[in-house]
Amino acid sequence: MTVIGVQRADFTARETGERITGCNVFVSRPIEPSQGKGQAVDRLYVSDHKAESMGIKLDTLVGKTVEVYYNRYGKVQSIVPES
Repeated sequence: MTVIGVQRADFTARETGERITGCNVFVSRPIEPSQGKGQAVDRLYVSDHKAESMGIKLDTLVGKTVEVYYNRYGKVQSIVPES
């Protein structure tokens, strides 16, 4: 996946009223040839707390290729820039 953009997206949780701060991270990835052609785009939400725990500054990833790992609930667990 290639990070193509990062956009602030802060909100208040409905259940708790807690203020959540973070970013939408937009990535592009190739479409599987059996399913189509070209690039698909996805939006990932990463809270500031999660980015801090990963030790990354999201805006520095723009233009870089990354591997994204998810937890069992489908939420971003880590983003690892490729070397």
